[in-house]
Amino acid sequence: MATTPPALTARAANLSALIVEGGAMRGVFALGVLRSCLERDFFPFDFCLGVSSGAVALALSLLDRTDLALRAFSEWAVQGDFVSFKRFARGGHLMDTDELAARVEHELGALGPAPWRVPLFICVTDVASGEPRYVEAGPHNLIPLLRATTAMPWLYRGFPAVSGRPCTDGGASDAIPVARAIALGAVRIAVVRSRPRDYVKRDTWGHRLVRWNVREHPALRAAMRGRAERFQEVVRLMRTPPEGIRIVEICPPKDFALGRFGRDPVILRQGYDAGLEAGHAAISQWPR
Repeated sequence: MATTPPALTARAANLSALIVEGGAMRGVFALGVLRSCLERDFFPFDFCLGVSSGAVALALSLLDRTDLALRAFSEWAVQGDFVSFKRFARGGHLMDTDELAARVEHELGALGPAPWRVPLFICVTDVASGEPRYVEAGPHNLIPLLRATTAMPWLYRGFPAVSGRPCTDGGASDAIPVARAIALGAVRIAVVRSRPRDYVKRDTWGHRLVRWNVREHPALRAAMRGRAERFQEVVRLMRTPPEGIRIVEICPPKDFALGRFGRDPVILRQGYDAGLEAGHAAISQWPR
C-alpha cells in the first residue's frame, strides 16, 4: 500500500477530498460532473480517490484532458469490438481496456514530473490478499494503474501488475473509498456516484458466476462475496457520517438509463449532459 505523501501528513486534518466511483461506461456521468466543476474553476480538494472508470475520468480531468476522456467514453469505446462477447467466448477480454489504455497513453505522450495539482490515489484490488490498495498515481505508473483498476475480474483475462503484484478492479474491494478518505484526514468529502441515490446493490447471479470463475484466487473471491454488504455499509457511512464530517453525494438522476456496457452514443451523451447539470448543482451544495 502506498505511503501517505508528506503533503497530506503535514496537513492530516481538516482536509477536503474528492472520490469518483467506477461503473464502466457509466463513468461518463462523472466526467460531466468534473468538466462542469473545472470550467468554473471549482476545485477545493486536497486529494482525490478514483476507482475503475471513475479513476480514468478523474485522472484525465486533472490533466485538463476532459476532451480526451470524452473521446474515450463516447468514441473509442463504442467503435469496433471494444466490447466483444465473441472475443470473450474465445478466451479474450470482454472489454478491451488494454487498447483503450494504449490509446490514452499515446495521446498523453510524456507527462511532466507534477502532472496534477493535488495527490491522486487510484484504488486497485490486490489479487493475493483481496485487500484494496490505494496507490498514488504519477507519470511513472498512471497507465499501469488505469489498466489494473479497470480490469474487471474474469471479464478481463488475467491480472495486470502494479509494483510487481497482480491486481484487479478496485471496485472488487472498495467501490467507494469514503473510509479511506476519512482516514487520510478528510472532513469535507464530495462523492461522485455512478448510480442513482436510491440504488441498492444486490448479490446477483452474475456476481456469483464471476466469483466461481475466480475460485483459484480465494482471497479475491472472498472479497467479491462481500461486495454488496460493503456497498451498503459505505452508503450508511455517507448518509450518517461521524461527527464533524460533511459528505456531499453527486448522483445521476433516477431515470439514468446508461448501463455498465452501454454503447449507444445518444445515451452516453445524455449521461455526460446529466453530469454537467449535476456538477452545476453540486457547487452550490459544497460546505463552505
